[in-house]
Amino acid sequence: MGCFGKVLDGLKVIQLHLNNGVWNGQVLIQPEYLAKMHESQFEAQIAEARAQGRQPDYEFTGLGIGLRGDTESGWSGFGNLTSPRAFGHPGIGTVMAVGDPDRDVGIMFLTTDKPKGVVEVRNGVTNHVMAALIN
Repeated sequence: MGCFGKVLDGLKVIQLHLNNGVWNGQVLIQPEYLAKMHESQFEAQIAEARAQGRQPDYEFTGLGIGLRGDTESGWSGFGNLTSPRAFGHPGIGTVMAVGDPDRDVGIMFLTTDKPKGVVEVRNGVTNHVMAALIN
């Protein structure tokens, strides 16, 4: 099972989140639901693992989206130049979407094949885009 669409469709979803659930002047996602989607679902487990000095079993994950949180990259492709409020979703290696509400930036990245070192590629693409926008 999967989701299929065009790059522009993915960017529209990211932009919907960046616009706080509003699209073309209409509220499509109520603020309380959007807030829940962007709330870390495993915050307690991550904090407990860190307090015990071990690697957490969980990533920062919202409802249907990944969250950067205070990680320094991770497999989702947030890089280390996005804000802690960045969100997105990785595909099966060939697709990645990232939104950063603190910088009002949305990124979609696609390749035709799963690249070797996909995590490094994802984080590298995001870092290159963010560095170009920040400087």
